[in-house]
Amino acid sequence: MNESFVLEIADNTGGASRKAECRVTIEGGNGQTLVIQQEERLNYVSVTPKIIRASARGGIITVRVTGSSSWRVVNLPEWCEVTERKADSFTLSIGQNLTKAPRNASFSVSVSGIREKVEIRQE
Repeated sequence: MNESFVLEIADNTGGASRKAECRVTIEGGNGQTLVIQQEERLNYVSVTPKIIRASARGGIITVRVTGSSSWRVVNLPEWCEVTERKADSFTLSIGQNLTKAPRNASFSVSVSGIREKVEIRQE
């Protein structure tokens, strides 16, 4: 009889503390309720999308940002530029790829030293 289990809990990127209940029942026996509480995360940042695919012509994409405080874009490749910034997003302009080789790069969005990496893959 297996007497253990693993419960995976995702990182709290929402900021506020959260609580959940999980009912565990053993076959033929009584169940127990587990109460799971995860504390507030003081510094966090989350970015969507985490992978950007661009054609060789380049393009413009909106990147959404959720963070615990003011955020900044760091280590942006030279062929990209932030053209508009709002409280919850920024517009990324990706330059045309004039080489015949695909190019890959990454940059980060940072909040108080916490970084979320974004990859750029261009034909």
